[in-house]
Amino acid sequence: MPTRAGRPQGSPKGQTPQANELAALVRELTGSATVRELAELYPASKTSWSNYRSGAKIITAELLEQLLQDRVPDAPGRERWRQRANALLGAALAAERGQPPPASTPRDALTHAVRAQRQAEADLRESAKLVHVLRDIITRLQAETPPAGSTVGRPAAEAPHHNPAEPVPPQAGALSQATEQLARAQEIQTAAQVAHARAHQEQERYQQQAQDTSSTGADQAPTPGELVPARPDADGEIAVLLVQVRAALEGQHWELSRLNDRLGWSGEGSAAGQRVVRGELIGASDNPFTSTKVPSGRAARAVRRWRTRWVVLATVCAVLAGAAGTTVALHTRDTSTVVSDGKHPATTAPPALPTASASSPPPSPQPATPAGTVPPAGSQSAPPADQHSEEVQRAPALSVTAKDELYVLRSDHSSVWRWSGDGQEWAQIGGPASAVYAGLAGTFATHPDTGKIYKFQGAREWIPIGEAGAAFALSGEHLYRLAPDHSAVFVWSGQGTSWTRIGGPTRNIYAGGAGLFATNPDTGSIFHYTGQGDTWTEVGGPGATFAVGDRHLYGLSLDRSAVFMWSSEGTSWTRIGGAAKTIYAGGAGLFATNPDTGDLFSYHDAADTWSKIGGHGGTFAVSDHHLYSLNPDQATVYQWDGQDTHWTALGGGPGA
Repeated sequence: MPTRAGRPQGSPKGQTPQANELAALVRELTGSATVRELAELYPASKTSWSNYRSGAKIITAELLEQLLQDRVPDAPGRERWRQRANALLGAALAAERGQPPPASTPRDALTHAVRAQRQAEADLRESAKLVHVLRDIITRLQAETPPAGSTVGRPAAEAPHHNPAEPVPPQAGALSQATEQLARAQEIQTAAQVAHARAHQEQERYQQQAQDTSSTGADQAPTPGELVPARPDADGEIAVLLVQVRAALEGQHWELSRLNDRLGWSGEGSAAGQRVVRGELIGASDNPFTSTKVPSGRAARAVRRWRTRWVVLATVCAVLAGAAGTTVALHTRDTSTVVSDGKHPATTAPPALPTASASSPPPSPQPATPAGTVPPAGSQSAPPADQHSEEVQRAPALSVTAKDELYVLRSDHSSVWRWSGDGQEWAQIGGPASAVYAGLAGTFATHPDTGKIYKFQGAREWIPIGEAGAAFALSGEHLYRLAPDHSAVFVWSGQGTSWTRIGGPTRNIYAGGAGLFATNPDTGSIFHYTGQGDTWTEVGGPGATFAVGDRHLYGLSLDRSAVFMWSSEGTSWTRIGGAAKTIYAGGAGLFATNPDTGDLFSYHDAADTWSKIGGHGGTFAVSDHHLYSLNPDQATVYQWDGQDTHWTALGGGPGA
């Protein structure tokens, strides 16, 4: 092996054996790379990398995940490495705090699970408080923003230009920022729920075993090999997830403080003035989020990295759920394994959706750009935000049935509203909710605190029909639910609270007139539900996102450089458009937003033929005949007239 520049790696310098074991794994992953090379590739200094490899500092979960993604190319092997890495990281963090090493007896495991559950409960309380605070902030911002003449989120054809000479009010953009932060806080709340559920599961797992061994005295002096050791990987992975949740919560506190500074609020009701009681902190070395001061410099950069790398926490969530072969677990699987746990022969996973070159024409105001000409301004392929992950699905605030029954949440999520479909009338039909779903199967909403789903019965009456889910989707007369830990897909029976499991571990679900589709949590490949038992058919590789129309499934390539349409047979896809930020589909057609300008385009059922129909809007929903837009402050809903850039405001909207 050729000699590399740089000083040779010395002996381990960790304060605990667990830290040294983690350092050995880091050295194994980084191989012969020098600290200079690592500092150029990853967001950490040469000194930090030297400390990570010696054990003097504990590597962050984010950096560890980046190493795994870059240096272990095959998915099954990476999953095995990930389980080992997270177990070692959790043990090192626990040892750093003076906690006992990973449990070797049921009694130790029970103690660890109880401690983790208490931490998760504190995180749940704090995340719930954050959600409440952010909703209050959004309500105040909405009240302080003059509704008259407001054009936020309107189609571009109606939006006047801002006079640069006029001062920009501090509220400008703050409402959108607060809304985005609310979505992140809700995601953190979901992660805390996963940690809490898993810790509770571990507690139940070892409760009886601890009692049995205590009564026989075996727990005090076990014979080697007599007892099955408690799983250190479960201990470590729960600890890692809790550290990630804690880091995310601290990042949210910093952003609240920054929002308060931007608005100049002070005293009661200010963003920073809202009191959030923090739970016990599970610390981590080199963790910029654990400080109660507003971070700056490197810490501020770390907060920004967190905002664009939520996938790290989602990955730890998936690994955590996958550690055990239980009914709520995400089982590790080969890349060819299907979503439905292999009820049909495995197939070789196809390549990702084809990626178009940077010169490929995106959705544009004209038909496909002729060869050799320059595409329209702002239509070049956008650099990917993350080329290795499918985007996180947001809880919908706007939903419409095929027959134009339109439902909207107020911006503060305090109530559900329905458009009469006639004139300017909106009617309140429900109270607080976190999401609303509508389709042939009915109208549904999720509880803002518990996440449980309810069905609208009419006359403002709602009945509970099921537990919380990571996502819900409607196709025809069916309502589907993805388990909170992404371990299974369920379909509602249509009666009471009865649900049937129809699929195994899943990353996201997509549904519409063309059916139900789900993505594999390991490979990202997409599968189509056959409608029989738990049998699924693979139809394509991974994508940044997917949309289901009345007759077709559409996909956006991982780097968002091209839009594709599934042929409805096998794994054959056709490229129909260039770069896009996201896509929407329904009976009224396929729509895409430009990655640079945010402008909205409509597809004309011919490859690379798109028309601009509007400017930037907040949220879109598609019925059989119309496209609807809910502006970012969720105060006004617009209906596209179906021609050019003509839109009609549907009254003042539920937020007016």
